[in-house]
Amino acid sequence: MNFKALVKQVAAEDNTTPEHVYREMQRAIEDAFHHRFDTAESLTLWRELGFSKKCPTPEQFIGKLAMKLRGEIGIFH
Repeated sequence: MNFKALVKQVAAEDNTTPEHVYREMQRAIEDAFHHRFDTAESLTLWRELGFSKKCPTPEQFIGKLAMKLRGEIGIFH
């Protein structure tokens, strides 16, 4: 499933618009990014994802997280 289809599906399930879902995703990612220094584990994860200096878009974040979950990058086992 591609990113746009995923956002559209979540929007339909939550009875809202894809734009609203996307904005909420961006807000959550920005909040987490701004708190990346709160713990060593958090900072490590952001660095592993390659986003230590610039906050990612939802597409970038989900793409890198998917790669980590597949074991293509990083520390998830």
